[in-house]
Amino acid sequence: MSKTNIIAMLSALHILVSLSSCGTTQQLVSERRPSEIKEITVVKPITNIEIIESGNRGTYSKMETDNATANIFDALGRTIPTDIKIQNLKMDTTDKVAFQRELHLLVDYVEGQQQIKGITLSPKMLAIMDKYSQDFAIGVLEFGFARAKGNYGKQIAKGVGIGILTLGFYAPIPIKAASTMICLIVDRKNNNVAFYRKNNGQELNPTEKTVIERQLKGLLEPYFKATKPTTKKAVVNRA
Repeated sequence: MSKTNIIAMLSALHILVSLSSCGTTQQLVSERRPSEIKEITVVKPITNIEIIESGNRGTYSKMETDNATANIFDALGRTIPTDIKIQNLKMDTTDKVAFQRELHLLVDYVEGQQQIKGITLSPKMLAIMDKYSQDFAIGVLEFGFARAKGNYGKQIAKGVGIGILTLGFYAPIPIKAASTMICLIVDRKNNNVAFYRKNNGQELNPTEKTVIERQLKGLLEPYFKATKPTTKKAVVNRA
């Protein structure tokens, strides 16, 4: 699947997820106990970051998307409990792209169903996990936007102008930035989704290291019941 197709799929998912309210959803979990996860493969994050240069229309930014991907890798290394081994797996390009696609389709389906009960992994995903002998894999999807320098101030001024013209009945306040993050763990042995949770955050810069780490910790720590900060460094392959 090409990068263009991934971006198109993320845009469609963004529309679906944006219908949800802000905040963190309740975690969806299977019967798998987190303590049973001893080793986990980190899938290359699926990210799509837009920058708003003028008006309110965003444009895909490869640089900011790559920054978000790298920061998610680093944050996962500090968020996953130290007693779980992070598998530094190097999939070939075909398998990597195929796995990302299957992961994206799985997220799409869970978002539509709003539950994970009864949802199984696709034959393609299972085949790839079998090929590399991986029992668990963790995936992160993030999409969002930020405004270019100067854009936010102009939109604020425009909102004030509209407020004056409407005698205060309508004064739109622009959102400076937003980040939606979805995290899930897939389970090969039980052929299901072990964990799924999402955070929709307004006024959160989707590429900022501290924002990404805070979002990930908010999603994962309650599941792993991590009570102490970890010092583990990310060891996943970013290629």
